[in-house]
Amino acid sequence: MLQIVINNLENGKIESEDLEYILQLDDIESITFLYEKSQDTQRKLNENIKLETNIYYPDIYGVDDNCPTCGYRTPQSHKKYNPEYIKNIIDYNIRDISSYPIEAINCYGRCNSKIEDLILVLKILSRYDLGVNVKLENFDDYYEISNYNINSLIIDYTLTNHNPFIKRNHVNFNKKMSKLSKIIKDNSNIQIVCEFMINNCERHVDLKHTIDNLLKINPDVIEIIGYDPFYDTPEEYNPQYTQDYIKKIISILRIVFPKTKLKIKYATNKNNNIKNYLKLGINIISGVYFNKTNPSIYNVDEIINQI
Repeated sequence: MLQIVINNLENGKIESEDLEYILQLDDIESITFLYEKSQDTQRKLNENIKLETNIYYPDIYGVDDNCPTCGYRTPQSHKKYNPEYIKNIIDYNIRDISSYPIEAINCYGRCNSKIEDLILVLKILSRYDLGVNVKLENFDDYYEISNYNINSLIIDYTLTNHNPFIKRNHVNFNKKMSKLSKIIKDNSNIQIVCEFMINNCERHVDLKHTIDNLLKINPDVIEIIGYDPFYDTPEEYNPQYTQDYIKKIISILRIVFPKTKLKIKYATNKNNNIKNYLKLGINIISGVYFNKTNPSIYNVDEIINQI
């Protein structure tokens, strides 16, 4: 039965029953066979492992408002910084990047960031010999930054993930897909990174619809993301995906997308198994931090020792 299911996945015949069957596997023999198939595909892909770091703007240089949830005030609340200060802060945070095998920076907007914030960050990063990946809330903003050397466009998981509790607005969905298609058509060199959200609560039918959506886009990279609470916070002990679950997800995606690069973010709460991820299908690790002045998130040495 498992061999038939694997053959279906390899041939692009994605059925809810097959995904349900795989996700419910618990005997050692079947799980070992699933992992062996994904490892075989990974070896054929023969991709070098790449490391990426992240920048969250405008958080990297300050916050405009207090926390909207708890009202917590920080020394940076309502403080404004000039562009030269912002440049110095970013330079400081990535000053040692040449000492490590980090090939790209992912730019994520926070706190109702504006396109002007991103443009400023891109201007600063243009001085570094690094790939730059950008996540946009509004695809129309792409043409504001298209003159910069952008390697990849990161697509938010809400565009592709199927959620049974949220009724998808098909009109908006089609509009976004149309804009994305135009961007790809206008710039054949840009790579598309699609986020793939897992939270250990999705049903097999949800996974099927999500994979179907990914097959339509045919992205260059699929980034597996999940609920990742920071340690030393009240959320640290909330339920999260198990290692068995994430390894099954990696194996399924590697088998279904044999030529697509798979990316995963290092979990700050230490729920990681990097060596096994790489064997099963992961090609890129993001969330690599190397600034030793912030030891709570410094992790580059630990990651390098596992690859």
